[in-house]
Amino acid sequence: MATAEVGAGPVVRAVFVGDVAGAPLRSVSRITAIPGTGLAGDRYARGVGAWSNHPRFGTSEVTFIEEETIAYVEATIGAQLVPGATRRNVVTANVRLLELIGCRFSIGTAEFEGERPCDPCAYLEGLLGARVREPLARDGGGLRARIVTAGEFAPGDRIVVR
Repeated sequence: MATAEVGAGPVVRAVFVGDVAGAPLRSVSRITAIPGTGLAGDRYARGVGAWSNHPRFGTSEVTFIEEETIAYVEATIGAQLVPGATRRNVVTANVRLLELIGCRFSIGTAEFEGERPCDPCAYLEGLLGARVREPLARDGGGLRARIVTAGEFAPGDRIVVR
């Protein structure tokens, strides 16, 4: 994964979906966001994610993580993570995701609203076999967001805060 360019605006670096709980995520070149459902093809959009029916976590329409956070985690654990290892759908660069809580933003033709941090869990550590919870928690583990307006987006698309 490329590192963020100095002075560049907020951008999507990669998009991932998972077919079933626990399976490796796969990279996609374009994705459709569906309000009330999630990202087309993702396990959570089909209700088969590991936390789909857990009342404590609510909906998981889409999750985001900063590329910079991934780099910090890799430096902390001394190992490179495979793409999609953090189990977040969208990897961003040049944007502080926790600042988007309560804000609307668009990517491509889709619109989102930031809801809450995407706290890292022991389940993720178990899948990775690495102690990533603490370094991920430094930045809230990412962002959970709901899809406000259906649309499509892709890696390389700008993130525009409303």
